Amino acid sequence: IKSSPLKKDISVDVVIVGGGISGLTTAYFLTGKGKKVAVIEDGYIGSGETGRTTAHLSYALDRDYSELLKIHSIEKTKLAAESHKAAIDMIEAIVKKEGIICNFERLDAYLFGSHANLKRELEAMHKLNFNKIKFTDCPIGSIKTKCLFFPWQAQFHVMKYLEGLVKAIIKNKGQIFTETHAEEIGSDFITTDKGFKIKAKHVVVATNAPVNDNSLYLKQAAYRTYAIAGIVPKDSIPRVLLWDTEKPYHYVRTHDYDNFSDLLIIGGEDHRTGQKNDGRERWLALEKWGRKIF
Repeated sequence: IKSSPLKKDISVDVVIVGGGISGLTTAYFLTGKGKKVAVIEDGYIGSGETGRTTAHLSYALDRDYSELLKIHSIEKTKLAAESHKAAIDMIEAIVKKEGIICNFERLDAYLFGSHANLKRELEAMHKLNFNKIKFTDCPIGSIKTKCLFFPWQAQFHVMKYLEGLVKAIIKNKGQIFTETHAEEIGSDFITTDKGFKIKAKHVVVATNAPVNDNSLYLKQAAYRTYAIAGIVPKDSIPRVLLWDTEKPYHYVRTHDYDNFSDLLIIGGEDHRTGQKNDGRERWLALEKWGRKIF
């Protein structure tokens, strides 16, 4: 997704730091309301975390709802689930409104693992009034176990989606600057490492880790995840999302490749960075998962 660096001082209503899905979505809605917006990204659009996702769109969170209910009230935990569900609906609405061709697809999802873990999660989801979640057989014949069924989830091609957002933002007279690093972030300005200044009424920091708040950054744990993809015959694997409850967990989906083939995408084996890790062992674990699915 092509853009250019900032080369002069400018003044806008809102400046947004970060050219991933959060920053561009914010810019999309603000420019749609007639606000004068500039997005700056020190790399390229989608070159951070957004461009590295395997693009599962789901309200089934990494942290089990049964665990979240031990920390938060039913109302707050339900809000987390509903906010993710609303985000999927929002992406679908934007895709339709802007005519973005990004392989957006509604499909069902399945969580599998130990019966005890699934039973706890089912009870939690029903407490949150997500009553369509239920036990069912796995649609992948090689997985001989009961699963939790999550209907009406989604997947898409995230970089194609970002390209569509960029076009919509530009159409709404928004400005996007890549290779533009925020050296200093104030309450009403940004100064770049090249010495250019953006004056603004509001500043939004939409980076993966906050770059203007060290206290919050220190509360985050950095994790590494892995993903592999392989070509399989067209429609040889059902069009679904899959996750398990293992620790570390795994996630699987397919994606269109050509008229004869699909991509089978397997990810997971997450671990905290800086800890002892055998990368080869983790890649082999994902390969083993691929063979199990196919």
